[in-house]
Amino acid sequence: MAALLPLLYFSVSMFFSLVALNLRQRYRLILPVLLVVFALLSFRHITDAFQSLGEASVFGLFILAYILHMCCVLCMEKYVLPRATTAWDWKAAYKMMFNGRWRVLKDKHRMSEYAHSQHSTAHLKK
Repeated sequence: MAALLPLLYFSVSMFFSLVALNLRQRYRLILPVLLVVFALLSFRHITDAFQSLGEASVFGLFILAYILHMCCVLCMEKYVLPRATTAWDWKAAYKMMFNGRWRVLKDKHRMSEYAHSQHSTAHLKK
């Protein structure tokens, strides 16, 4: 049972992140804290699940990257899933939970908007 403890803690953390992604921003105050607590509990018990140092270090690195990504999505960028209906979209939340490249695409979009605005106002400066 102790070998499953890190995976159980990580699964609970993933559940909290799915719920947090489906909630509006004003309801997200406590969920990132619970997400981080259960992810750190999983990190704490890594050696119970993995005998090899290599496996434990890869899973530990994954947990740390997951914590940083979810904190960025939920707290810094304040990402909210687009709503087509009033029901929760578990599939879209799952896709967002493991999509680390979304920020790069967002920044490229911002840069293209900036370049377009600079190009359109260049003739006004002449």
